[in-house]
Amino acid sequence: MQTTPQRTPHKDAKTCLGMIAMVLVPTLLTLSTVRFPRTVVDVAENPSPYGYTVSLLLWIIPIVVLGFWFLRHPKYPIQRKAFWRTMAVLIPAGFALDIFFAHSFFTFVNRDATLGIMVPVVGGAVPVEEFLFYALGFIVILLLYVWGDEYWFGAYNVPDYQEEAANCGVSRVINIHWGSIWLGLALILAAYVYKKYFSQVPDGFPGYMAFVIMVAVLPSLLLFRAVVWFINWRALSMTFFMIVLIALIWEATLAAPYQWWFYRPEQMMGIFVDAWCDLPVEAVIVWMSVSFTTVSVYEAIKILAYMDKPTKAALFGNGTSATQGQAS
Repeated sequence: MQTTPQRTPHKDAKTCLGMIAMVLVPTLLTLSTVRFPRTVVDVAENPSPYGYTVSLLLWIIPIVVLGFWFLRHPKYPIQRKAFWRTMAVLIPAGFALDIFFAHSFFTFVNRDATLGIMVPVVGGAVPVEEFLFYALGFIVILLLYVWGDEYWFGAYNVPDYQEEAANCGVSRVINIHWGSIWLGLALILAAYVYKKYFSQVPDGFPGYMAFVIMVAVLPSLLLFRAVVWFINWRALSMTFFMIVLIALIWEATLAAPYQWWFYRPEQMMGIFVDAWCDLPVEAVIVWMSVSFTTVSVYEAIKILAYMDKPTKAALFGNGTSATQGQAS
């Protein structure tokens, strides 16, 4: 008789971090040997017409393939509801980044790589492709995770959220995780110290690194104690590596050399990858943060869907010890 694999969420989370480190450490050591940076391409002769626009297919095609599977599958009504609610939270957050911070963090030199439709934002304007980039990116991340959770690594997902909540004592979604606060503050302080005293661009504040750290810290601070029991860490690791692979093809191979977009040095921590046209390390770290955040919000919303409680009690607790009732 086939048995269900034993779930070990805390061990799986550490294993996921170990897998990331296993790839990250030798990559950083190898890239550090490069002494002569790659140079960017002169955009005066329009070297990549509509390149940024067409490159959105890197998001669109996975969405079409995985979305066709997900939206028509009869077994996942609650997952679909949680999916759309997650998008309703995260896509506006991505738009807010563009509206309030895009002009501060990024530059868009190669206008010919876009449709030329510029959207006014605080401090300037950005290509309309930027808004599509964030919206489609969140959708791809979550579709990859859902596919991995429900199918590719389905043996390791949570089959019964009510039983799991009762077994691990989850009676509310929001619990303060103080370790996330101290880790986030320590990382921001380390980024500031490095920029001021060790980098070649000491002026300014590492605003983008602070933003990237907070993208991961805020959901971890509020949700980690609950969602750690429900995240399919194998599916998350697959999602992370797929997204980083796409991002590196996109940014290191195309966006940076052809100046579809780039990063303002004064807002970066000051660690730049010479082999990738001085791409800042934040360009890679952001995808770690966004992947974790997307999955955490999705799992939190799924937990809420299985709680037979008023929303306020489900979020903050009402003195009960476990979730009860049927999924809504």
